[in-house]
Amino acid sequence: MTGIEQSEPCQCQIGRSYGDGYRIEQLLARGGMAEVYTARHELTDRVAAFKVLNRRYWKNDDIVRRARIEAKALARIDHPSVVRIFHAGDDPEVGLYIVMELLG
Repeated sequence: MTGIEQSEPCQCQIGRSYGDGYRIEQLLARGGMAEVYTARHELTDRVAAFKVLNRRYWKNDDIVRRARIEAKALARIDHPSVVRIFHAGDDPEVGLYIVMELLG
């Protein structure tokens, strides 16, 4: 585990798969709106950042709409200075998620 403060439980369970087969490896960051994990795709073995919208916002239609717009907008951009989006979706256990390039 990283040195991230655990004031509340993680939204994703380490070692479990969500979305389209992304196995969560560790929590990278926790912010006011989302948590970001490293995840490995079970079929392709690609390591990525797995960002999930914080549970407290799941029923806020405006925030969910803006998160979807963020995913769609980033997925359309192809530039070396902008993180690449690999996948996005909804998971019944962790809600809205965006899978993106893991920058090192």
